[in-house]
Amino acid sequence: MSYVGGNVTCKGFWGLSDFAHTQPGQVSEFEFKLVKADEDSTLFPVNGRYQGWFSLKQAPPLKGSVKIEDKEMMFKFTRSDDDTHYNINGSGLNKFGSFTLKGTLSEEGDLHVYREYYTLTPAPSHLKRRLS
Repeated sequence: MSYVGGNVTCKGFWGLSDFAHTQPGQVSEFEFKLVKADEDSTLFPVNGRYQGWFSLKQAPPLKGSVKIEDKEMMFKFTRSDDDTHYNINGSGLNKFGSFTLKGTLSEEGDLHVYREYYTLTPAPSHLKRRLS
């Protein structure tokens, strides 16, 4: 995560697990930026609303990846008890549903965050009755 000229940006690679980062071809790109800072947040790291995207690799036989937009992510950073990093708590929303964000941000700007989706099953669409 970087803070340059008042702009907060975070980009890198994500994986389905920590182990995925050690395996070739198992991570994809992501990026998000600060859209609106909380009124009481003026120092880095900046609490507020972020937007961005992440790439999601398609399962075979499909090839390539699709870009998933994260339109609403709220990040709140609090100093850890041992004063070595920041704890992250937040929430977000994308086409897969609502999720929580939990993780850490190091003094050097290294972000380690996990998403936990509330539900991965989409709501059923309106069912049509078949007349016989």
